[in-house]
Amino acid sequence: MSPKHSQRKADTETVVRFSFQAAMLDARTSTLFRVYSFYRIVSAISLLLLGLGIQDDALVGGLYPTLYLYGSAIYVAITLVSGSLFFSAAETIRWTRIYAVILIDIVAISLLLHASDGVASGLGILLIVNLAAGNILITGQMGLLLPAVASISVLGNEAYLSLASDSTSQRLYFQAGLLGVIYFAVSWSMQYLTHRIRSSTELADQRAQDLTELQQLNELIIQRMLTGIMVLTGNDEVRMMNRSARNLIHAVTSDDAGLTPEHMYSAPIPELSKRLEHWRSQPNQRPELFKVDGSGPEIQVNFAALGHRNTDETLVFLEDHSQIAQRAQHLKLASLGNLTASIAHEIRNPLGAISHAAQLLLESPDLSDADRRLVDIAQNHSLRANAIIENILQLSLGKPSVPEQIELSSWLQNFIATYSENHPQTKVRLLNKGQQRKARFDQGQLMQVFTNLFDNGIRHSKQNTGNSTLDVMIGDNSDQDLPFVLVQDQGHGVDPDQREKLFEPFYTTDRSGTGLGLYISRELAQANQAQLDLVESESYGACFKVTFSHPQRLTQ
Repeated sequence: MSPKHSQRKADTETVVRFSFQAAMLDARTSTLFRVYSFYRIVSAISLLLLGLGIQDDALVGGLYPTLYLYGSAIYVAITLVSGSLFFSAAETIRWTRIYAVILIDIVAISLLLHASDGVASGLGILLIVNLAAGNILITGQMGLLLPAVASISVLGNEAYLSLASDSTSQRLYFQAGLLGVIYFAVSWSMQYLTHRIRSSTELADQRAQDLTELQQLNELIIQRMLTGIMVLTGNDEVRMMNRSARNLIHAVTSDDAGLTPEHMYSAPIPELSKRLEHWRSQPNQRPELFKVDGSGPEIQVNFAALGHRNTDETLVFLEDHSQIAQRAQHLKLASLGNLTASIAHEIRNPLGAISHAAQLLLESPDLSDADRRLVDIAQNHSLRANAIIENILQLSLGKPSVPEQIELSSWLQNFIATYSENHPQTKVRLLNKGQQRKARFDQGQLMQVFTNLFDNGIRHSKQNTGNSTLDVMIGDNSDQDLPFVLVQDQGHGVDPDQREKLFEPFYTTDRSGTGLGLYISRELAQANQAQLDLVESESYGACFKVTFSHPQRLTQ
């Protein structure tokens, strides 16, 4: 294709695109034109009423009364018919119709001007309104053609009346020329003002569109945030919240997209209200963690006063503490790993030497019973110290969790079978094998958690009853759809004063224990956004509950 042909094609496309855009007016211009149509009807009827009482010396219609009367009547009919068509038109009005209407008005008023003895009647002033409206609705050269037609009409009418009249009175050519100048001045002024107004309107519309898009972007960002966001009014009513906040407080709404209006969630949250009142009285003190219900996640809440537009609105930030604990756990494991890696070798070597020396002493035939007892104590404590080092290394140097979906019933059956093979004297009962529940957890770490729970439960059951028996049950929280597993032993239970320290490192009620089993289990649970708690048991013994995160939820 030649460059000349390409340029011609581009010019043709430009002309077609311009013609298409100019063919239809926007809704705002259509509304203005309908207002102008109403003015035309009122003006035409007024001119007709003035013509009904014409006298010979009247300025309006005095020269040709019959022409004025019939002309004004026809003008009224035209305005009524065209006005009814434009008022009933649902579609956007074409600019060619508007142009035709303005030309008809100029011709009609020029005819009435002719019947009223020209410029002296004063009807020429009416064209100023028509020309102003025309140049508001139609801009550019086409709009400036209208005052040219009106000026020629007024001047031509004066010239015709001068030639056709036998009167010796002088015609008002200067006034006719002055009207023509006014016609052009008004038309140009209207075009200039219209251009400025349209430019300002387009700029305002563009700014409004930018603000709308920015608001939508902000709402999308807020919705995708992992931190829950809520806005409370001065009456502590929920004005809006994002999806993360709705999930954390278990608000049931029908709107899953966009911010939630207050009428969709207005139920009070007692624990949140308590923290809010405490923050208002002591704003510098960090609020305590809370749970929406007994089995929900621990929530860290922070408040900030908005204080804009003379309101007392409060901004609320809600964070799942398990995610915070998970991030802290990664940092803690990294620090602990560096520490243990540096000292493990230094401790293990002398510890191994002590244990080996104790074994050699036990083989000596010259040891007395008292010395043999002391050697046993040294060897047992060496083994215990080695177990502590192994547990710390296992915790600190463990690999990051890789959660995957697990079907709890089948997984527990396989785990119980494997555990029973390694511990033949134990009896672990899965009470509801048919419960089909899924969870997200790293399988290796989940195995370590339940191994610690089973070992702990079997030990206490045997100490209390002489039987190594455990009961395991699967369930879920119906309101949150979070699966859980209960591990119930037959021990003597946990004293109330020991509950707060139960998950602390190196705290144990067993002389032979290391105090790290439950601590490691809880840390691994938090690393997978799960919870390990000691719950109340309907029977004797201790009951531990592992509450998993939602099976569709991805760990961060």
